[in-house]
Amino acid sequence: MIEVLKGQSLFDIAIQETGYMESVFALAIENGLSITDPLDGLSTISIPAGTEKDRDVVNYFTQRNLKPATAISLAGIQEGIEFWYIERNFVIS
Repeated sequence: MIEVLKGQSLFDIAIQETGYMESVFALAIENGLSITDPLDGLSTISIPAGTEKDRDVVNYFTQRNLKPATAISLAGIQEGIEFWYIERNFVIS
């Protein structure tokens, strides 16, 4: 069982735990979900036994303690000229 973190999607879990985006389909079937279902309210996801894994990708995430969460909210992001930085997110043309 894999703990689901806030903002994670089934795609995030697939990459994190198997290294393959294609495994999202097996995860969806195993857990009775659609590949686009939000995981809010779920605490764990099961990984089907025998799921193929890309060890290099899985090790990359594990060794760096990375947990992708692509369903983030932009509500707290500050925007406007007072928050822009030249050559970072403000382009002068």
